Amino acid sequence: MTFKNEMENLPDKPSGQSKRQNANTDADRGRKSVGIFDTMILSVSQINDAKFRGVLIQSVLGAILVFLVLWGASFYVITWIDWSALPLIGFLFDWFAGFALFSVVAGILVLVAIIMVTFFLFPAVMVGIMGFFTERVCAAVESKYYPDYGPARDQTTSEILTNMLKFVLFILLINLILLPIHVLLFFIPPFNLIFFYGVNGYLLGCEFYQQAALRRLSPKQAKALRQENFFKIFLCGIIIAIAMT
Repeated sequence: MTFKNEMENLPDKPSGQSKRQNANTDADRGRKSVGIFDTMILSVSQINDAKFRGVLIQSVLGAILVFLVLWGASFYVITWIDWSALPLIGFLFDWFAGFALFSVVAGILVLVAIIMVTFFLFPAVMVGIMGFFTERVCAAVESKYYPDYGPARDQTTSEILTNMLKFVLFILLINLILLPIHVLLFFIPPFNLIFFYGVNGYLLGCEFYQQAALRRLSPKQAKALRQENFFKIFLCGIIIAIAMT
């Protein structure tokens, strides 16, 4: 009798063992799914998790609130400035004010300016909001798919806030330096989208990787691993940027 026939003749597994096997299914899936899209699918499949759902709702509400404030502040500043009093170019606003369509054109320009401000601040705002929830998301994922990993590395509150603040400022600086290119490409699709998602995909990928990696690795180890997996992190960042918009 072959080994295959012997296996077929074995009695069914006890129900207790079946339950334990079913309980380990999620963990097995987590260990086997190491590809980018596999991990994305695992994350999406966990949206029904109460921990995940709470973070998602708070993040969305936080983003809406922040952008409403930004839009209101941008509109207030743009309409508060006396453009005709500006040196060198103020006379142009007095001259154009005589045209019937000036108010319509001005309104469109204000709307475009607000959209550009939103795009400029988008990655920094999202990093700032998500930074407060990353620990809870990572803990929820690890408890379901990687329960044998053990506790994460202890990080002080000051370390977490310092890393998040440094990266928010870094994102603002990079986008400020690249602002002329953002403005130049804003009306040239699809190059505007390619440039926007390329830059912010890189920034978001690095930031979210850093937040997750520092839970298990030292800063030096996290940096080395990021360099080894640059393309994967970059691709994940682009997917995150697209999903956020």
